[in-house]
Amino acid sequence: DAFEYSDDGARIAEALVEQLPDQPQPQDLLSGVLSAKANLLLTVGKIDLAEECAKRAYALAERIFNKNDVRLTKSLRNLGVILGRKGELAEGEKHLLRAYTIVCLASGAQSPEAQMLTEDLVNMFLAKEDLESAEKYARSNFKKVSELATKSPRDELILADSASRLGSLLVKRGNFEEAEGLIAQALSLRENSQSDNFNPIGVAYSLAQLAGIQEESGKITAKTEEMLIRAVDIFATAKGQQSPEVANSLNQLRSVRMKRAADRAKNGETDADDGTSTTRVVSENRSVLNGGGDSSPLRSDPFGMTDLDRKKMAALGADDGESRLMLAQAYFQSSKFLAASILLTEAHDLFVKQEGPGG
Repeated sequence: DAFEYSDDGARIAEALVEQLPDQPQPQDLLSGVLSAKANLLLTVGKIDLAEECAKRAYALAERIFNKNDVRLTKSLRNLGVILGRKGELAEGEKHLLRAYTIVCLASGAQSPEAQMLTEDLVNMFLAKEDLESAEKYARSNFKKVSELATKSPRDELILADSASRLGSLLVKRGNFEEAEGLIAQALSLRENSQSDNFNPIGVAYSLAQLAGIQEESGKITAKTEEMLIRAVDIFATAKGQQSPEVANSLNQLRSVRMKRAADRAKNGETDADDGTSTTRVVSENRSVLNGGGDSSPLRSDPFGMTDLDRKKMAALGADDGESRLMLAQAYFQSSKFLAASILLTEAHDLFVKQEGPGG
């Protein structure tokens, strides 16, 4: 159906160009139709045909618009992406960079269009494992967006996205120290956003990224676990408990718990040495079961679990399956099913590890 509509549109636009050869509007229409068809061809893997359409679309746009007209950027971007996909990185980079420059002149580096083109440039080089070039463009955009004199709520979220993009690349390059600062900045901006476009999933990704950096750099603490528990909570609320994001975050949480347990065992430490008293946690769990204790959240949380819930879960000893079962029961009785599910899964893994599959 998409190809049929695309071909029909192209025929109509071609006829208009023939009827009105000196008018820019039909040529602009045909350029747009050909750009859309190029994207469609690229999607189904017909890259040579996509390149032909994209080149013609760009030639038409270049004929009717001035060299810095922002209306050139759509055809420039399409052609740049296609050339990059073909492995013609120099030509792809040239077209994408020109589109990026035009957009920055017209709307600024913080504009959504500039961010999209930055992502195109970064992804093009990532696909060829050229991390240095990918970092160059991510860093350049982050610097430009950071230098804005005044930042609206929308601009703050774009700065967060730019920081997150650069941070992710630095992780790939092993620069964990700088990456950690950037991801922490992105997390802070997203958590405190006043924008109508606020997206909690961005918070969850930042939490998971930051926890991953701490794990890779060997700096995991109870706070790392709290971040992952919160990420699981957000992903489950936004995408469903069976989503890949929830599964990945749970696996990351298990990995962090195992490493913390191994580190304490290696150093001859107990849970109390790590600031997590099993006796205290069991006592708190009994209090929850009996309807007592401080059940008020430490701060308002729109995603289900409170800070107090996450702190209780993170405070459990790494090998303490019994306390997990008790707290899971408490959460189940209070209809906090996600928290109960996390704790039951962890308890099951611990009992299998300690007793064997048939224990």
